[in-house]
Amino acid sequence: MKRLPTTDLGQPAFAKLAALPAISALLQQARNHTQLAHRLDVLIPDELRKHVRFAKFEAGKLHFVADTSTWAAKLRLLSFSVLRDAQKLGLDGAHTMVISVQRAL
Repeated sequence: MKRLPTTDLGQPAFAKLAALPAISALLQQARNHTQLAHRLDVLIPDELRKHVRFAKFEAGKLHFVADTSTWAAKLRLLSFSVLRDAQKLGLDGAHTMVISVQRAL
């Protein structure tokens, strides 16, 4: 396994970067996104979960990306219940789902 370069203080370079306010804010935003994605994962049926992933939550809209239009359509059919359950999880501002298709490479 490759080791991270260290600074002159013996700390990993990543720790130095993480201490910068802008980088720290980005890392926190990434953590929040990951936590939200895990919370929303349980709202998606197992069959769909393999083909749909949470993308972002912005301006009251939950954005998801599906592998194909078929999986996107199946998620659209569940959008009411997913939104209702997301609100129960504390996303009171969630009022719309946006589902796009991005084929896996």
